[in-house]
Amino acid sequence: MAQRYPCPACDSSLDIRQMYNKKLHVRCPGCGRADVIDPCGNLDGVVLEFACRCDDGRIAAPGEGGGGGAGMPPERLADERLLRSPAEIDEMIGGGDIDAL
Repeated sequence: MAQRYPCPACDSSLDIRQMYNKKLHVRCPGCGRADVIDPCGNLDGVVLEFACRCDDGRIAAPGEGGGGGAGMPPERLADERLLRSPAEIDEMIGGGDIDAL
């Protein structure tokens, strides 16, 4: 049976998914809070870290200054390499015409 982890802010069930880089994306579908957290042994530790970040104000709800894509501020998405600038994308594709591909 899957264990339910409640959101510390609204008590909805947290959605926890492993990303390509082994980090965990934790998101609350109820209030929209989300963050990327390094794995720390087990899911209990990940949920505790998420709760601490919510309590410290490091994770804000989308209407409170958080909430770019994935429920996270854009600068946090860029830090985690989930969001790239147009210049960085152009550099990655070698300045080629993407429409020609």
